[in-house]
Amino acid sequence: FRKSQKIFIHVDCDSFFASCEVLRNPLLKNAFVCVWNEIVIACTYNCKDFWIKTWTPIWEAKRILKDRLVSIAPDHTYYEEISQKLFEYLRKNTAWFEAFSIDEAFFFISLLPEYFKMSVWTFLRNFHRDILEKIWIQVSIWCAETRIKSKIYSKLNKPYWIYIWFDQEREIKLFKSLDIWKIPFIWSAYQERLKYKASNIYAFIQLWFWDLKNRIGKNATDLRLELVWV
Repeated sequence: FRKSQKIFIHVDCDSFFASCEVLRNPLLKNAFVCVWNEIVIACTYNCKDFWIKTWTPIWEAKRILKDRLVSIAPDHTYYEEISQKLFEYLRKNTAWFEAFSIDEAFFFISLLPEYFKMSVWTFLRNFHRDILEKIWIQVSIWCAETRIKSKIYSKLNKPYWIYIWFDQEREIKLFKSLDIWKIPFIWSAYQERLKYKASNIYAFIQLWFWDLKNRIGKNATDLRLELVWV
């Protein structure tokens, strides 16, 4: 193992399309908002309390919520405007930035907490609050030594969360509990090739390098390297 000098962050907007609609119309705060196009594309978290989520048919959401449902057709131009505001903020305030999708990105903060004489936790808590105050969109933040680790941790807790993980012993225990499909870019075809070799993330990183390369290819070996980089 080698010690990384970088602190990678994965930031993900919480129910982004629905949050944008609430930002545009504050009267929708606490309303049951679903952005839809035959199926639910995004919804506020109070909808999720009723088991409504992405891919739920809109008729099912209407059946469950009845008159409480606020259904809105998507406005992708507006969502892109809000996304660009967030990304511009990240470009100006981080050591490195990479957009991953319209509502999520990676960046690293390197020595910024040390420069400002803060712990990583305090720095990210302030960063978290600053995004809400300047962009008016709630985000969740996950912190680790590599991009892939921070992306995996993003599946653990939402919404409006800050999650920092640098404890290797706890990480091993966690990886043993997470199915292999939690690794980004390990598609179902890859999972099928590995089903007798690795069912969880820890088993995946224990695979012999050349065996993994022969079964899946270079992309998988690159993922493995990021998972063992500490």
